[in-house]
Formats: sequence, C-alpha cells, structure tokens
Amino acid sequence: MQKVMFTTDEVAKLLNVNKSTIKRWTNEGKIHCERTPGQHRKFSKEDVLEFSKKNNYQVEKIHKEFYVDDDSTLMKQLIVQNEGNAFRSIIFSSSLKREQQELMSIIKKLYTENIAYKVILRDFILPVMTKLDRIESIGKIDEKRCLVAKNTIGNSMVAFTDSVPRLKRRSSVAVLFSFDVSLENDIKVIESKLEVDGYLVINLGIQYSWTTVNQWMVKNDSNILLCLVKHSKNENQHHSNISALERISEDRNMLFLCGTTKMFIDMDLEYVGKLYKSQKVLEVA
Repeated sequence: MQKVMFTTDEVAKLLNVNKSTIKRWTNEGKIHCERTPGQHRKFSKEDVLEFSKKNNYQVEKIHKEFYVDDDSTLMKQLIVQNEGNAFRSIIFSSSLKREQQELMSIIKKLYTENIAYKVILRDFILPVMTKLDRIESIGKIDEKRCLVAKNTIGNSMVAFTDSVPRLKRRSSVAVLFSFDVSLENDIKVIESKLEVDGYLVINLGIQYSWTTVNQWMVKNDSNILLCLVKHSKNENQHHSNISALERISEDRNMLFLCGTTKMFIDMDLEYVGKLYKSQKVLEVA
C-alpha cells in the first residue's frame, strides 16, 4: 500500500481543529510529525491514528480517510479530491532519497489514471524541481544534494518514456540543448515529453557556443532546434549565440525556438511548426 504523508491543513480538517492547534500539539510533543527539508510538517497515518486513540477522536473516520483497498483506489481518491500536494510530496521525498523506482512508480500510476503526460510534468514534476531550486537558494539543502535530487527526477522521466506508448512516430527530429548548465535535468524532462509526443529527440545537453551546436547540425539532419532558457529574459545573456543559430536555422528552413521548461511542456510543436511554415511566427520566446 502506498504511504501517504498528510499536511498540517489536512490533519486539522480531519480532527476538526484549527491549523494552529496542530502546530501547538506538535511543538508540545503530543502528536508526532516529520519535517521536510523546507521544515514543513508531515504526518503519517500511524501517528494520527495513535493520537486520535489517545484523545478519543473519531478513529473510524480516520480509518476511512487513510485506508483504501489498493493503490488504484488511493490514486483515484486523491485525484478526485485534487490532492496534488500528496503526490508532489512523494515525488519530492523520492528525489531527495534518490529512489528512482519509487518516483517512476508514482508517475506511472498517475499516467494510468489518464492524466496527460504534459499535465504530469507541468503540475507535479516542474513544481518539485522549482521547489528544489528554491530551498537550495535559501540554504535548506546544499547544491550537491539539490543536483542529485533533480538528476533522479530527470533520469526517471527519461527512463519512464520506455514504458509509455508513443504517438504515431512523426518524421520530425528535434534537437534539444541549452547554454545554461543549471538546466541539464530540465532538458531531460523536455526530452521525455517530446519522446512521448512521438518526436525523435537528439539531446545535445549543455553547449557553450553556437559553433558547437552548428557542428552537430552540419553532420546530421534535423528540422527542429530547441534552446532551453531558465527565464525568457535570460535569452539576452546568450544573444549572440541565439542570433547566430536563428540565421543558420532560417537558411536551412528549420524551426528554431527558445523557451523555458514550462513553455516547452505546454507547447504543441507540430502546431507551432505549421505556423512557422506559413510565416505567421518566426520565433517564440
């Protein structure tokens, strides 16, 4: 059975008390909680049940909330209740513990519940990666641990695509790269999305100049070139590289796009490509 950790808000609703009361009880040692790297409280079903028994709360209600027949029922229940935080919490914890198989299991279960792959990436994976960046920036975890966690996520996404049916294979070859070292694992996430969409993806990883990208293009055929940037404004930091690739792509009649992780997750490249061919759009930033 899948372990689910609950937030302070969820336990407060379950016990019909204020959120501040739950915090006070944890501070007083009356109810045990675990702390995330960001110092948020998380409660296991066992700890909540133990507390409820000692204090004459509605044990039957809590059993009903916490225990379900199987993982599929659990997933459906949480999805219906829009409890995305529960899944994000598991993904976050799995990434920090380098538990790639557990992370892939959660993603697979979401996918089998007919959650679109780009929705999984946008609503579950990207928020966790953003959270890792945030807590690393304020010193809650060190840079190495953040990188290892994000690498676990990126590798999981790429590995997961092997078990996902692709759309009918298109003839488009998408070349994906970035000039920003910090986006190495974001590239893997976008790669997984494009693979599921049916594209043949060439992941060039981190490149340091337009010449290195062009050297690959000279020796290989491709028709889509995607440059990942951290923020739209970051495009200015690589203006000369991007401008050079824009000119080369135009000469070769290739679709060239610069964008953020979220933009590429949401984007339908086939649609954008048709607009490009009709000269309605030349770049997206």
